[in-house]
Amino acid sequence: MSNIIATVSGVDGAFYVKSPDGTLRELSNGDVIHEGDIVVGSSSNSKNNSILLVMQDGTDIVLSANEEQLFDSSLANSEFSKDETVTTAESLDEASDLLDIFNEVDEEVDSDNMETASGSESQGSTPSNASFSENFDVINDVSVDVSAALRESDSSQFMDKKSDLNPYSESSSSLPLEDNSSRRVVFENENGKTDFQTPTEPKIDTNIESIVDTITDNFVVDLTPLIVNVANLTELAEAATAAANDAAIAAQNAATVATENPTPENLAAAEAAQEAAVDAATAATNAAATLQAAITTLNAAADAANESVDTAAAEAAVTDATTAANTATTAATQSEAATDNEVALMSTNVANLTELAEAATAAANDAAIAAQNAATVATENPTPENLAAAEAAQEAAVDAATAATNAAATLQAAITTLNAAADAANESVDTAAAEAAVTDATTAANTATTAATQSEAATESLEVETEGIDLHYSNIGSTNGDNDYGDEAALVGSDNAENLTTGDGDDSVIIDNDIESNVTIDLGAGDDVIEVGDDFDSGYINSGKGDDTVIIHDDLGDNYTGETGHISTGAGDDSVTVGKLKDDSTITTGSGDDNVVLEEVSSSFDNGSVSLGSGDDILEINDDLEGTDGMFYGGAGNDTLVLKDVTQEEWDAGIKEHFVGFENTILQDATLSSENDLSIFDSSFIEEFDNTQDDGTIRLTKTEDSSSAVIDLGVENAGKTVEISFNATSLGTWDNGGAYDDDFIFNGEELMLPRGEQQSFTFETTINDNGEVKIDFDSKITGSDEGVIIENFEIAPSGDDWSSNGATNDDNAVLLIEGDETIDLSALDSNNSEFIDTITLGDGAQNIVNISLEDVVELTDESNILRIEGDVTDKITLNMTDGNGHGHGNGNRHGADGEENGWKLGDFKTDAETGATYQEVTGKVDDKTVTLEINAEIQIDQN
Repeated sequence: MSNIIATVSGVDGAFYVKSPDGTLRELSNGDVIHEGDIVVGSSSNSKNNSILLVMQDGTDIVLSANEEQLFDSSLANSEFSKDETVTTAESLDEASDLLDIFNEVDEEVDSDNMETASGSESQGSTPSNASFSENFDVINDVSVDVSAALRESDSSQFMDKKSDLNPYSESSSSLPLEDNSSRRVVFENENGKTDFQTPTEPKIDTNIESIVDTITDNFVVDLTPLIVNVANLTELAEAATAAANDAAIAAQNAATVATENPTPENLAAAEAAQEAAVDAATAATNAAATLQAAITTLNAAADAANESVDTAAAEAAVTDATTAANTATTAATQSEAATDNEVALMSTNVANLTELAEAATAAANDAAIAAQNAATVATENPTPENLAAAEAAQEAAVDAATAATNAAATLQAAITTLNAAADAANESVDTAAAEAAVTDATTAANTATTAATQSEAATESLEVETEGIDLHYSNIGSTNGDNDYGDEAALVGSDNAENLTTGDGDDSVIIDNDIESNVTIDLGAGDDVIEVGDDFDSGYINSGKGDDTVIIHDDLGDNYTGETGHISTGAGDDSVTVGKLKDDSTITTGSGDDNVVLEEVSSSFDNGSVSLGSGDDILEINDDLEGTDGMFYGGAGNDTLVLKDVTQEEWDAGIKEHFVGFENTILQDATLSSENDLSIFDSSFIEEFDNTQDDGTIRLTKTEDSSSAVIDLGVENAGKTVEISFNATSLGTWDNGGAYDDDFIFNGEELMLPRGEQQSFTFETTINDNGEVKIDFDSKITGSDEGVIIENFEIAPSGDDWSSNGATNDDNAVLLIEGDETIDLSALDSNNSEFIDTITLGDGAQNIVNISLEDVVELTDESNILRIEGDVTDKITLNMTDGNGHGHGNGNRHGADGEENGWKLGDFKTDAETGATYQEVTGKVDDKTVTLEINAEIQIDQN
């Protein structure tokens, strides 16, 4: 350990010693100072706080306020003379004050008739100068600020003899003369203490002007410490400036991240960055103020010493630090506003969800009451109508309970998210009302569930067994009254019934012969089958909700009696086959992807109609439609009309006026080769899934949500490859990764979804041995505003196992498109069993978009030639780089030579028979040449 160089003799305030190894400890009386230590005063000290240290040689050193001093061998061995004294600019002012005091004393001395002419000293009585001596405090063990002591002294203390001013007078009780060689007088400056050695033999000078000159000569101004101090403070200010600017950027960046993804972690990081920016701004402000004070002190000292100093860099540092402080403060303020806004948005979301939960609570409570009341009515009067009403009320109560449960869960998740965000952002939020709404919704859900259960138990024993029964009649004719249904045995062979109601369930009703009277058959909900072996002359068949099959082997309606038959299948993917449509009969399939086949349409079909409703429907008519005046409506969706016995000329002559709302029309006046094994199935199966919305989308919005379907494509297609395609869009603050990672999963495979963007997906799979494809969508969601929308779900044939086996179409198959339409040929690929060699763009302005090579291959026979007729109002867009087929993204198919195969514009050619001119456009897919013959009047765009 290094040598002891000094000892603490007295402490007033907080002073510390810093060792060479950097350790810092507070000093107390008796502590020792080693060589190499630095003693430093606390910044919290006032100017009156000081510490007294005694050197090993007996020398006293005093430090005041926040001064610091290095204690090393040079300090221990230094000898100080009066010429080494350093003062501050303030000390120069104090010296001027001291000179005034001495002038006053000199006048008093002259007024006492002191003998000055001879130059001898007065020998009169010597008044006590103890007060002056005490203020001067030049003693063996004490060192003080002389200038301060003199400033505080009163001239009245001085006596009338100049000899009494001698600070070394024997009459001064505070100045013993023995061992004068160890005494030092210490002057205070801003960078430490400097002392000078007292003379060994003090010389008493009775001339006051000489004394003053001697003292004032000792005030020598040294600017070096002040300049070094300004330089050091400039560096500190520049460092504070850089730190403040960095903190401002960090606060801005953290606010951006928190705004884009307001997780608790990001909000907490933004809050921390805000606090750091405020601290950095404060530090920069303090650094600027400290530096400015040092500049002012330096300039004042330089002026007093008549010296010139350059403080331009320091003043620039003050300006920069002040600007950086303002920047950091602004960034912190803006960041705080951004994070507060995110919390406010979450609060608004909670408020909105609270309203929804309250509405769901009210609906669940109402549904519970309705279920209880309906059960009471059905118990008192168990008619089929009352029983059906009770069952409907039970279902409504269950649905309302589910809705209330979901609303409570969604709101609770939003509350949790808000509280976490508020804690992270150091904000206070009130969620009491929202939490009460969660409780109320949960209670209402339980109440509705209980009411539904009790209602079902009360009515269950009253119901006649009607679900899932098989009924078999020889025929149904006129009756003398109602013949109510009973058990299966009572119905088999019964010929008389006016009304038949099977109720919900998967029912089967077979009538071997005719339905001759005005009969109403209600099959209720379920996947029902009704088959009439001969005519359905009059009455109504209502198959209800479900995937139903209705087969009328002969006439629907009776043109002899004028009676009409009516078929309504309701929602679901239904199949209707009618031998002959007559008179004013109607067929209405409702929503769903329906398939209607009419073998004949009578000329008596004048005021009847066929309405396919919403969905991607197919209507196939195997009749020439001569004399028919009825109407056919495709409804909403992508509907296809196939006319097996209508030519282009007959269509144009007026038949087309009876068809409305069909996006695709195929005119076929010849039979295709039976070798074609391409199977028909719909491209859209969205309604097969759970959670299907009215707009045809699937929504996954719960914490752990799923939607699945088993799609039957026909056992005859087992082992074949299909292509599954769909679009998915994430909702809300969807996160990919991190603590709040959200997942979207298709058939066990996690898919990446960008936030707020739609993503297209395509997969291939094999139809299982049962002719089915199983689809599972799953999600794991962490935020109440998050979810996934799935839309445009399609299944289409893919691969060589769907090839045409060399089949050719020996006659013309024409696709006619009319009206102002935009057509995507890929939508036709899997909808049609017919090969098409001509597309006619009829009345209106049509636009065929993004024609791919694969589209043409799938629409045409093995010749792969497709002709498109049209005029100047029509337009075709070619994908010039597409060779990869429908639904495979933007990849390109390559031929054997490895080069990219896309459409290439060819020459213009004239048809010798029609005289029309066509431009050839060709390309290759798997070494097959594909050709478009586009009427020269049609506009061709390339992308």
